Amino acid sequence: MNFEVVKRVRDAVSVPLVLHGASGISDADIKTAISLGIAKINIHTELCQAAMVAVKENQDQPFLHLEREVRKAVKERALGKN
Repeated sequence: MNFEVVKRVRDAVSVPLVLHGASGISDADIKTAISLGIAKINIHTELCQAAMVAVKENQDQPFLHLEREVRKAVKERALGKN
């Protein structure tokens, strides 16, 4: 990430900043981005990857079990990004 660009944008506008495509960005860089004014972070790809791992690991289970495990995996991945 180019933090200087984030600073310039933050100083130039008066709206909350959103970081798109944050999947794969290190936790340290995300924390720095937040400290510079990023208010929303999109990690859709990373959440989908967690869901797919859960599907593969539980593909032979009944649907309700599979659904529960997918939700759990996505929640754990999202909570791990704080």
